[in-house]
Amino acid sequence: MKQIYEIQNVQVYFPNESLELSQILLVHDPMTSAATSSPNEKQKRLDDVEKELLKLAREAANVKTEIVAVEKRWHDAVLGSGRTTLNA
Repeated sequence: MKQIYEIQNVQVYFPNESLELSQILLVHDPMTSAATSSPNEKQKRLDDVEKELLKLAREAANVKTEIVAVEKRWHDAVLGSGRTTLNA
């Protein structure tokens, strides 16, 4: 993230992990010498950072989805708190 900031002048803010949100906040820092006043250049930098973060997320994701048939009598055993489906 430090390298992204140094190159693009864009700060990346992640939500608290306990919130379990997938959205992040990108902010072009207007208070540095690397700041640009051009709205088009700001948008380009934000878009470039977004693309880079999506690329990093795809590379880091190692998610495998497997569907397991569970008999109806066992459904209550695989429900988590608030009757949500368990992920493991």
